[in-house]
Amino acid sequence: MIIPKEEEFILFFESEATNSIPKEGYWNYTYKEDEVFLRFSFDIFEGSIQTVLKFKENIIETVSYEGAEKIRIEGNTLYVDFIITNNLTKLKLELHPIKITWSTLKME
Repeated sequence: MIIPKEEEFILFFESEATNSIPKEGYWNYTYKEDEVFLRFSFDIFEGSIQTVLKFKENIIETVSYEGAEKIRIEGNTLYVDFIITNNLTKLKLELHPIKITWSTLKME
């Protein structure tokens, strides 16, 4: 999996990783805006990504996906591309305000 430098993640999430085990390829970042809480974690060896969205203490949504090929950051937006068999899945994660968009397209 291709990922940005750690400094880019720190700038994007406005803090260092909440939890990380670099030798195992695992990082976990959190971001909070008002009472909305976002957790973004990834494992570079498994190619897995997880997003958790909470309002106050209530989990609204958890999405876990494997097959991540690339993470990139452009301004206030983080993108992840997944390619599995004949499917192209994309994650678009925006801050200010928090917005998470997952989409999958079938490739022929």
